[in-house]
Amino acid sequence: MKQRKVNREEYNFDDTIRDSARSRQEGYCASCTPKRKLAAKGGIGHHVIPVQTLNYTEADETKPVFQNAGFFIKSLDNCVMLCGDCHFHYHEFGNTSNGAVAVPETFTHSHGVRSDLHNVWTEKVDTVWRLLYPTLSNFTKQQVI
Repeated sequence: MKQRKVNREEYNFDDTIRDSARSRQEGYCASCTPKRKLAAKGGIGHHVIPVQTLNYTEADETKPVFQNAGFFIKSLDNCVMLCGDCHFHYHEFGNTSNGAVAVPETFTHSHGVRSDLHNVWTEKVDTVWRLLYPTLSNFTKQQVI
């Protein structure tokens, strides 16, 4: 795999994306069981496919797949809102630079009570992952980052 260094700040979610994700989740943390309500402007925008994956992707940065992946990384489809506890947990106790990747199925409240929309969303995220890593067969790629 070709290694590069992307600027993480370029891929932060803006307020519109975070507000839309919070609304899509009906105001709940995407992961908590039992469901935990987020404050009106609360929660942390979490990248399902982490920014650092762009450092290690097999995709050539001159090709549309890499450019589209960069757009996807900071899109609503890649954003779930988490409470502080869940965000800390998914980043292995605060490690936001590297670490394990949680599969999209993990975020069971990504679309509130709409499991049908959650299932469509997980397929979309998995498809982007396969474009970034065509030689790897599934999403659970903890060893990649």
